[in-house]
Amino acid sequence: MHWPLPIPCAAKKRPNDFYYTYGLFRLAGIVQQIYYRYFRGQSQDKRLAQFTHMNKLLEHMALAVTGESRLYLDRGTIRHRRTGGH
Repeated sequence: MHWPLPIPCAAKKRPNDFYYTYGLFRLAGIVQQIYYRYFRGQSQDKRLAQFTHMNKLLEHMALAVTGESRLYLDRGTIRHRRTGGH
C-alpha cells in the first residue's frame, strides 16, 4: 500500500520512541472522535469522511516505530533491548 506522506522510520536516531508512539496513539484517539461526530451526523463537513485513512496512517507510523525500536515493555517497566552482545 502506498502512503501519501513519508513515514519517519529513523527510530534508531530518535531516543524518545515511547513518547513519539504515545503521541501517535493520542492523535489516533482525537481523529477517531472527530470522525465519530461526522459519522453520527453531528458535523456535515465532507472532509471528515477521510479521517478513517488518517487513522490507518497513524497506525502504520506507530507500527513502524515500534518494529524498529530498541525499547520493550517488561512487566510495566520500559527497558532497552540488548543488541549484538553490547
